[in-house]
Amino acid sequence: MKLAVAMVFLPSSARGLLRAGTSFARGARSWRTFASISEPEVDNRVPVTLLSGFLGTGKTTLLRHTLQNKQGLKVGTVVNDMAAVNVDAKLVRQDEEDFVELENGCMCCTMAEELFTSVGQLISVNEMRNPGTSYDHILIESSGISEPRAVRDNFQDAEAYGMGLLEQVRLDTLVTLVDCAAFLDAYESSQKIRDRPDLGDGGPNKESDSEAALAEQFGPGRQVLDLDAAVSGQRAVVDLLVEQVECADVVVLNKVDLVTPEQLDFVRTVVGALNPSASVVEAEFGAVNLEEVLGAAKAEGAANFGIVDEHKAAVTAAKQAAAAACAEPACTDPTHDHSHSHNHAAEEACAEPACTDPTHDH
Repeated sequence: MKLAVAMVFLPSSARGLLRAGTSFARGARSWRTFASISEPEVDNRVPVTLLSGFLGTGKTTLLRHTLQNKQGLKVGTVVNDMAAVNVDAKLVRQDEEDFVELENGCMCCTMAEELFTSVGQLISVNEMRNPGTSYDHILIESSGISEPRAVRDNFQDAEAYGMGLLEQVRLDTLVTLVDCAAFLDAYESSQKIRDRPDLGDGGPNKESDSEAALAEQFGPGRQVLDLDAAVSGQRAVVDLLVEQVECADVVVLNKVDLVTPEQLDFVRTVVGALNPSASVVEAEFGAVNLEEVLGAAKAEGAANFGIVDEHKAAVTAAKQAAAAACAEPACTDPTHDHSHSHNHAAEEACAEPACTDPTHDH
């Protein structure tokens, strides 16, 4: 079943006005909530959790573990698998009937509209199969090279446009998986995404999703520029890695059993510096507690942020962390909380005539 979605997704370079409109819409909702604070609104929309991370970080393993331990919750799943052989989708399909596969493109750019169609399809099919019931949650596994900010922006744009689907679902929590064993190589890499197909589709010779789609639509020899796809391919590996960590409510440090304590401490330090406000969960084989990832942010974190909000939250969290940790006597940063203690026993016993310390009891 395919649902018609009356919406056109613009290139990221043309989204500035839409982002301002989204911020205004969120502000209006906040004012309405404040005005009716005596009767707080309950958001009954189905919460959506987005899983991001490079290919091989363990997204599908975590997804399957979560679905196999969902504690009676009804969970729908969407898997965006760009690999030539869609192993991720096949593994999840074995376990779940509430499942939609999004293939032949990346949900953050060329398949943005299809993502919403797929989520709408999940909800419609469930209503037909199980009248009167709804999902408790929807899990979306993104492709390895998906940009979480772009996916989040698409959700915000859809809500600003007034898309009906967003009256039924809301982006709730952004989760990023990090492969501790491969993190250092990716963090120090100078390569571009286009040079590392193993991070996104698992094959060195796979034709890009945009090229394949355009070749099918316009025939061989035709060239049409997809700005978002072209820009994404030119991004540095480390740049996308940093975005995936920064734009997250929860960062799962997976495969901790494959690194030394020193390496794990390094990963913790870098992740903490990139996103001080994120909840950090350590895991082996993607085994996490359900409440640590599924709707963990309660729609009060990265899903509602814009890039400016992210920056402000990061600066605030960094200042708080620095203030709490600072014990440098010579530090003069006024934002730091420098504790100043006295030996009061010595103060009480002070009988030095030349002492001018006003805290001493002379």
